Amino acid sequence: MSQLPHPAKTPGLDIDRTLKQAMRLHEKGRHEQAEKRYTKILEADPTHAGAMQLMGVLAHQAGRNEDAAKLICGAIDLDPHFVAAYFNLGLVYEALEKTDEAEASYRKAVELDHRNANAHLNLGNLLFNAKTFGEAVECYDTVLRLRPADSLAHKNRSRALRELKDFTASLEAIERAIELRPNDALLQFEYANALRDEMRLDEAVSHYE
Repeated sequence: MSQLPHPAKTPGLDIDRTLKQAMRLHEKGRHEQAEKRYTKILEADPTHAGAMQLMGVLAHQAGRNEDAAKLICGAIDLDPHFVAAYFNLGLVYEALEKTDEAEASYRKAVELDHRNANAHLNLGNLLFNAKTFGEAVECYDTVLRLRPADSLAHKNRSRALRELKDFTASLEAIERAIELRPNDALLQFEYANALRDEMRLDEAVSHYE
């Protein structure tokens, strides 16, 4: 789960302690117990953006994405600079197949926190699917400046470069991903595709195998 705004305290309930308990339960997959604690926080303080957005995350994880969107949007209304909420809202909009809204949410997340590598990665993936390959590469480049050992970003960058017909750079990118995760079958498949595009067919076959 993502970082939260600083929790407040309300008479009658130690919100800080209750929130920490709820988050631990959430992370352990004990969602019903976590939800009860988030609900207590919101009953004590209906303006608690952190608890509200985590209720939205729970709804998303339960497949109730319309509810999730409402809750997370409510958290953003309370705290317009809540980076994690914009990121999680992007995930919800993707699940709802609202790609324009998802893109806007990820763009807002990286506008507020340029070092949010996950938001850059997800934005790059959306742009790739929209066939905006040059912008997708820029997103993956940003991820790799922040996390040079991110094999998924190397792999996705390779795919985008291949769409741009930059086969040499595509091959270099997937080779770096393979170095990081040599036993990943999907990466071997992508490497074979890159070798095929370079007409190195014998090598491609060995990696397909």
